[in-house]
Amino acid sequence: MVLAQWVLKRVLDILLASGAIVFLTPVWLLLGVLLRKQFGKGVLIKIPILGRNGRIFNMAVFRLGKPNRITERVYQGEANSTSLSILGRRIYLSQLYRIPQLYNVVRGDMSLVGPRPESLDWYRTNQHQLQFLHRRLMVRPGVTGLAQVRYRFQESQKLLKERLKVDIFYAENISLMLDLRVMLRSLLLIVHKPQKKIRGDK
Repeated sequence: MVLAQWVLKRVLDILLASGAIVFLTPVWLLLGVLLRKQFGKGVLIKIPILGRNGRIFNMAVFRLGKPNRITERVYQGEANSTSLSILGRRIYLSQLYRIPQLYNVVRGDMSLVGPRPESLDWYRTNQHQLQFLHRRLMVRPGVTGLAQVRYRFQESQKLLKERLKVDIFYAENISLMLDLRVMLRSLLLIVHKPQKKIRGDK
């Protein structure tokens, strides 16, 4: 991707994320009220994430349970979503807990499209079994991504090597057209049953 495309990608991230924040403000407020009523203060939590070029930042997500740690454990696949309350589980399964990530996109920590955000501990755990893992850090992590639309989260945990190949493919072949295809597929997955890959991808 040439410099002009990188700039355009960043501009689109800011515009689309800002627009989505405005559009989803009613949902944000409703979830805030419901979560505060059930769990008390602090409807958002921050998960430390290893971002582009190895920079650590705090990723904001809606709180899914009490205590706060349960949200991070469910996000990282260390706990089953069935351990959540009915409200927390519905927010998790609907992916609405990700809405605050749009704030990270506007800040420049994340992109709308990129590899799944992972913690430093996740990288340390998998660095010896996953060769070239560092290549995921060439680009910003994304709210959605090529690997994320090709594999469900449960599948991606079992197929980490395949997921890594897809992440590296994206990082090395990033383009605005690919980003648009991923975003379109992400929207379609909200209303359609997920499939493993985008037609035409290798």
